[in-house]
Amino acid sequence: MTHEVTVNGGERMADQTLSNEHKNVARLLALDVPMLDIAAQSGYTIVEIANLRGKPEFAAFLQKCRSGEEQEAAPESVERLQQEAGTSLEVLITLRDHAESETVRLNAAKELLSRAGVGSESLDAAIVLDEAVVDMLKRAGREGLIVFEDEDDGSTDTADAEAV
Repeated sequence: MTHEVTVNGGERMADQTLSNEHKNVARLLALDVPMLDIAAQSGYTIVEIANLRGKPEFAAFLQKCRSGEEQEAAPESVERLQQEAGTSLEVLITLRDHAESETVRLNAAKELLSRAGVGSESLDAAIVLDEAVVDMLKRAGREGLIVFEDEDDGSTDTADAEAV
């Protein structure tokens, strides 16, 4: 079956050149499935998926999927991804805990946090200092060595740290 899609201001292009596998990748991208999961499920590398996204016929089909024009579902792909989710999670945890590269460990940790819905904007860190450190900071502030800045209003103070 050939589908015609409009791209580039009216130019018509048939998406018959896309394989079923390519169409499944586009459908999964339209569902915002992470490329790492799509790569694991489809057998394509992330680079190959990125290259697919650069092809006009693929981009047009992806747009159809995102707009809801392409209704043909890929239930077998979604089902397989759901079945493999536990394994993918275990791989990420193993990489986070045991990879030799610090970059790999960091990226795995970031991916795990992202999948848990914890982004950098949702993390609120508090630093607990003992009283001796607070006193030292206050002295440094009074001597003009450091300045404390209020994150909320941008005001500055040389001694607004307090022991908790």
